[in-house]
Amino acid sequence: AGQPEAAEQYAGRIPTVDSDCRLAKAEALSAVGAAWLRAGDTGRAHTDFEAAIELVKSVRDLSFGKLLVLLAIGTLQAKGGLVATAGVSFSLAKEMAQNLPIRPTTTKVPTNPKATHYRDEAYNKILLAAIRAHDLGAANEAARLWRLIDNKAAPAIVRAWLDAGRTDDAVASAREIEDVPQRVKALLVLAQELLDRAGATYF
Repeated sequence: AGQPEAAEQYAGRIPTVDSDCRLAKAEALSAVGAAWLRAGDTGRAHTDFEAAIELVKSVRDLSFGKLLVLLAIGTLQAKGGLVATAGVSFSLAKEMAQNLPIRPTTTKVPTNPKATHYRDEAYNKILLAAIRAHDLGAANEAARLWRLIDNKAAPAIVRAWLDAGRTDDAVASAREIEDVPQRVKALLVLAQELLDRAGATYF
């Protein structure tokens, strides 16, 4: 409704009794920050975004939830023109991804049943958010880290670039893959996607 002052007051009343409440309050404050940007008050926007980030940092569990909220904050910052601060948010999300376990390569049941989110999921989310925010540095770094822990990530990374309409970056990403079989697979995926989008006829 274009009332960031009132929204800020309501966001400030959200209790911080547990982790879920803190993340909810962080999301609310980041929405207020975005509203201040639309109203042309960059200073108030910075204040609310910083408060939101500090709330996320104060949460000691819910690693994947913290990461998702940070990516939402970074996306709003980038959309509002705060490119540098969005980059900081994406960088923090990348650091938080390190707290997530690497997906097991076997079908053995994990010893920790609560570890339902894995680091490759986090890098996927960071890559998509960075692409949408046009932060190519953060996107390429997320793709690089993802490939380091998952040698089968290349096709998904290529598709992410293609879905964002960035064909040149998709081609570059495929060609940078050092593992030859994976590079071939990624290039075939790329060729197939481009043919499909061009409406090519199959015989």
